[in-house]
Amino acid sequence: MLSGATRMTFALAVVMLETTASVDLFIPIILTLFVSFGFGYIFIKKSVYTSAMRTKNIPLLQRSPPKKNNNMIAFNLMNPNLTTFNFISKVK
Repeated sequence: MLSGATRMTFALAVVMLETTASVDLFIPIILTLFVSFGFGYIFIKKSVYTSAMRTKNIPLLQRSPPKKNNNMIAFNLMNPNLTTFNFISKVK
């Protein structure tokens, strides 16, 4: 169930493999984690971390850009007046 809620399938598999110290259990662990991940994806749709960040109003990037930005090019966003820094500075 932890794999389905947190979406950390591989990290969880490595931790469980290290704690059991048995390579024979690796395939059942991976299978169980992927089934748990699948059920979590079907029923929950969001990970625990995504829900926590949304609760704290932390902005997240979406999978695709907003529709109004699809036809936008970089030239329209660029500023002709650049502010630069000196790369070589003197230390006294």
